Amino acid sequence: MRPTGLQFVLLVVAGMVSATEVAPRKWSGSLNVPDPVACTVDEAGNVYVSSTARRKAGDVDIREHPLWVPYDLAFTSPDEKAAFYRREITPAHFRAPRGGIKDFNGDGVIDWKDLSFNKDKIYKLSDADGSGVANKITVFADGFNLPNAGIAAGVLYFDGWVYVTAIPHLYRFKDTKGEGVADVQEIVASGFGCHIAYAGHDMHGLRLGPDGRGPWRRNRKPQFPDGSFHRRWSRSSGPIR
Repeated sequence: MRPTGLQFVLLVVAGMVSATEVAPRKWSGSLNVPDPVACTVDEAGNVYVSSTARRKAGDVDIREHPLWVPYDLAFTSPDEKAAFYRREITPAHFRAPRGGIKDFNGDGVIDWKDLSFNKDKIYKLSDADGSGVANKITVFADGFNLPNAGIAAGVLYFDGWVYVTAIPHLYRFKDTKGEGVADVQEIVASGFGCHIAYAGHDMHGLRLGPDGRGPWRRNRKPQFPDGSFHRRWSRSSGPIR
């Protein structure tokens, strides 16, 4: 019987298989996930991949809009950021594309609704016939396109659920019908990303810790008195149940 990927890794660690026998292999076969960001694997060997179409095409980059910085630093919630977009991203202020903001939905004007046109997706790849190569792909979940949303930058499978970080929410999804598509969606935690980031430098790196909590990374961007920016990292976590 051929060992699974995890079993093979454990055999290498245990010294029962020589590391020289390990060779890279393209498991995804002819399948392609556009613009992948992160991936996770369930106990059956299915792989879930987050894919973004929103980076610089929905997730705004504050570096392209320096006049917004004083307002941005005053935001205390994602809702305040969304209200700012509705007020500022209008045809009166955007007579032509500026930075990554343009008429994505093709309605002839540039406004805050263009921030919701592009959607991020979570793909599920499976080796349906046991050949050792993935031959089935489905869109497990999609959306993540609120006007104040970031990108689907973190994904983690745990205990039958697929968790996704996409500001302002931490989501989790489940497929109860076995069709490769999530039919249950829940928001586990919310309120993240109250400031305009760097076009995708959002919540990411979702992992399960030994204490049963799920830490992830998110970026902060304080502005110094000389007007410069410095990117610093912070870590958030919560129980994964």
